[in-house]
Amino acid sequence: MSMVKKLLMVFCLFMACASGTEAAMSSTLPQNEFSLGGVRPEMTVHEVLDMYGSPTSIENKGKLVYDYGGTVKILFWQNCYKDSNEYEVQSVTTKANNGFSTPAGLKVGMRYSEMVALYKKHPVSAGPNNGKEAGYYYYGKDGMRLLITVADDKIISIKCYVSV
Repeated sequence: MSMVKKLLMVFCLFMACASGTEAAMSSTLPQNEFSLGGVRPEMTVHEVLDMYGSPTSIENKGKLVYDYGGTVKILFWQNCYKDSNEYEVQSVTTKANNGFSTPAGLKVGMRYSEMVALYKKHPVSAGPNNGKEAGYYYYGKDGMRLLITVADDKIISIKCYVSV
């Protein structure tokens, strides 16, 4: 392969990475925005229980999942990057307009345009939509993410999580 071709290839890779980084940067939110109903990634089981009490059901198949009323799921994991063996929140997901919202007020049932107006920026598309639903991301530091699923221009679920 000639030097010119190699340089062209490196330049193209650089541009692809730069445009992806630019998109992520334009959809970055402040760290305090990464919680749902006051539950944020890295909270302990005890902190969640103090806040919401016992869940409706508990599933423990390698990861611990608390279900509250069938509309809120909190996934706990043992963070291998920490010395503690205590379970902590890896994600919290809501699929109903049940009072769970982000600190800015994003909640299930809102329109896509309301979300954009709330954060004053567009999210990044999570990939091709399937014709019925589309996913969108907002990013934070240290792997924090909001994944918003939209169908018929309405938010149908919000997942706040730390990417592992």
